[in-house]
Amino acid sequence: MSYCINPKCQNRQNHDSLSICQSCGTDLLINSRYRLVSPLRELNATYPTDIFEVQDWGFGVDNWGTRKVLKVLKYNNNPDLVRLFKQEARTLIFLKDSGIPKVEPDAYFLVTLPEGAKQLHCLVMEFIKGENLAQWLDTNGSISQELALDWLEQLTEILNKIHSQKLLHRDIKTSNLILRPNGELALIDFGTVGVGENGATRVGTIGYAAPEQMIGEAVLQSDFFALGRTFVHLLTGISPMDFPEDSKTGKLFWRKSVKGISKDFADLIDDLMAPSPGKRPNNTRAILNRIMAIRSPLEARHAAIKRELRFLGLVSLGVITSGMLIFQAVFWANIFLNLQLDKRIQNIGTDRYLNKKIEEAELVYNLALIFKGKNLAVQYNLGKICEIRNQLDCAQKKYKMVIHNFKQVKNKEVAAAAISSLTRLQILSEKGEVDVNLIRQGLKLTENQNIQASLYKNLGWVLWQQNRYREAENYLGKAIALSNDYASPYCLLAQVQEAEHANSLDAWENCEKFTDDNNPEERTWRSIARQRRRNAQPPNTS
Repeated sequence: MSYCINPKCQNRQNHDSLSICQSCGTDLLINSRYRLVSPLRELNATYPTDIFEVQDWGFGVDNWGTRKVLKVLKYNNNPDLVRLFKQEARTLIFLKDSGIPKVEPDAYFLVTLPEGAKQLHCLVMEFIKGENLAQWLDTNGSISQELALDWLEQLTEILNKIHSQKLLHRDIKTSNLILRPNGELALIDFGTVGVGENGATRVGTIGYAAPEQMIGEAVLQSDFFALGRTFVHLLTGISPMDFPEDSKTGKLFWRKSVKGISKDFADLIDDLMAPSPGKRPNNTRAILNRIMAIRSPLEARHAAIKRELRFLGLVSLGVITSGMLIFQAVFWANIFLNLQLDKRIQNIGTDRYLNKKIEEAELVYNLALIFKGKNLAVQYNLGKICEIRNQLDCAQKKYKMVIHNFKQVKNKEVAAAAISSLTRLQILSEKGEVDVNLIRQGLKLTENQNIQASLYKNLGWVLWQQNRYREAENYLGKAIALSNDYASPYCLLAQVQEAEHANSLDAWENCEKFTDDNNPEERTWRSIARQRRRNAQPPNTS
């Protein structure tokens, strides 16, 4: 299905085989390269813009059909709307950051409708996979302090990039934040961006926008107010508009609606949304410093690590301070215990990892490498820790190290697992560098059905992205046969079946049923699955 860009068109849906709209005669290939696939929000005449998912057919042979987002300003007779639209285009073209949609220099252009009656302002930007945090909240509920600190740090880094150019976003809220499948956040919708120290236009969302912004006097700290209100929403699961305020100070009464966060963190949130901009943090660096202070390791954690190492016999002849060990203790422990210490330490590291004590697990795994540097299982687990921290280059480096060295130590199972994890990250990176032959090599290395299922899933995933639907369906079916409670193959199969215009509801149902909340792409797919199933339900006529 292709959509007509003309907002006045009476029937905007067209068959893919058409090049001209059957209703109004508008060219369906916009700017000689973009085909509108589907609206990303309701096509409503009251909205000043339409937003579509598009396919880019002029991006180069290797990238034909790349998914992107097209934003269309429908009303060119409003100078303020045109100015803000152009401002958004300039901002996104100029800013280069993984947390901001990528926009190429030629992505802003005008489209003239038939008979020259009207021109539409258009902006094409990166299609960011994932779900916005408003949708995520509906599915998953409020977040923990640990996750909130991670997300706040990411968003503050993004704001640092924006504010360094004297720009204000002016519309930070849960629906304008996208959680990518790799766990990274992206800030979208720069349609209200302000230039200079002050944003003189009255824009923003009630409940999130700072008081000074609502009267046209926004400053850089106005974004901090919206950031604080956003995290009240995320930590409580309740819209900031639903909390009472102090009639004199404007302070929000929200703390009783959240449990499990420290006073220091709650104080930071309150300071971000202080009614007066002068009482908010001065800049993004001040926020990051406070996040670092809240995250400072506790003495109890140091003590726990010391106790674990003492259990291993590694401190019998020395002392440990600040995570550093006396190498003589390691030497003598190795001699006197006469055990496979690398295996013993590895098992304890795995226990810490499974219990989400990531810093302790990393320390213990690195100790295991002292005894046996080519412990590939440990290297693989360190790669998984890099993934948890969103250090994806680090993760890929670890997995490649395992794959490169497995023949020397004959650890085929771990090599196959590393191939599965590496190719999954390569697929998520969307850089088109997935080695299909490497996946097939991994299948030859293992008889573990779970690893085989993961490899077949990756193979089907790659083939789906290449529009090789029948082959993709075949390999996804093999993954399901090996592990029928594994959500990812079902989620991908549903999308393959949709591309083939086949019934996908059963696959979406299993996708939702078996989703692992620790898997970011499966959480995203579960949200889509629920939407598909809701859309398929007949309306209630009772």
